[in-house]
Amino acid sequence: MDTHTETNNKVKSGEKKTAAAMPLAPLLPQERSQALMQLIKLTQGLSTLADKEAQALARNDMLTFSILQDEKELLTGRYVRASEEFRNRLEDFRGADPTLLDRLITLQKDLGDKSADNNQVISRIYQKARKTTQSALVTVQELAQRHKLSSEETAPANTEKQES
Repeated sequence: MDTHTETNNKVKSGEKKTAAAMPLAPLLPQERSQALMQLIKLTQGLSTLADKEAQALARNDMLTFSILQDEKELLTGRYVRASEEFRNRLEDFRGADPTLLDRLITLQKDLGDKSADNNQVISRIYQKARKTTQSALVTVQELAQRHKLSSEETAPANTEKQES
């Protein structure tokens, strides 16, 4: 590793340690309606991402699905932080606009349903891949056994020819 790369790695790791030690700024605005709108926006973003995942899964497009996971990880991290902030300020939100609260609840239920559906599809794909892999392993083992038997049967014949 060259000196330049080592220096960059040290700087990057130092940045991570410094960033981890500093408290994160709140994601949600103090004003209740704005904070709810921010949560709604994050929930809609995850819901849209779940739709894209479902489309990729339906097309069996694992490359697109895999690429979406990076985006989902970032968005989910923000969503989790915002949700924690919301829970910490729950009393403050009790007096918020009921229309916004209902909208958020509906979006979260929709997101939960989409995520559950996607997880079922992923589970089926996993089970199918597992069965296919298991079947391929059995086939390879059978072929290896046949090859081994074929090699053993022809070995003495070769020896007899050499003796003649």
